[in-house]
Amino acid sequence: MFYKFTGRARRVVAQAQQEAYAHNNEYIGTGHLLLGLIHDSDDAVVTMLQALGADPRRIRDQVEKTIGPVHRAVPSDLSVTPHTPQAKRALDRSIYEAQRRGHDSVDAEHILYSLIGQTNCAAAKALMTVGANPARILQQVFQIWGIPTPGNPPDPSRGRAPLKRRPSRW
Repeated sequence: MFYKFTGRARRVVAQAQQEAYAHNNEYIGTGHLLLGLIHDSDDAVVTMLQALGADPRRIRDQVEKTIGPVHRAVPSDLSVTPHTPQAKRALDRSIYEAQRRGHDSVDAEHILYSLIGQTNCAAAKALMTVGANPARILQQVFQIWGIPTPGNPPDPSRGRAPLKRRPSRW
């Protein structure tokens, strides 16, 4: 499944697994995926969330209220941890959205897009609790992808151009 993910998206999922282990959870949930997204303070997703008023520390605090505090240090050799149905759905949706948008691979923005699309998950609840408006997040993600939204025409100098589609195997 993860062969379709960019290195950045793979790091998000790997960090989510480390977060699950550090919080003594035997699963990876949407909250862990969100923690994986906000782990790298220099990442475009974190910068975008901060610009929308969502402080990564407050996001972490909200997620940790759901999954519990850190219990142990993270070892370098993590075993495979199963994803919750909501986390699996979010990762599957990120693949679907990348394909639907004509992108060759899944990036961190696709994961964020799929998390906020599930309004009843820990990640979406944490984002809304800290004041991140899902509609504004979507607008910013669409802008990164170069997709026009009402009142926000595409800016050719921002975002990435849609990548070429690979021929279907069917």
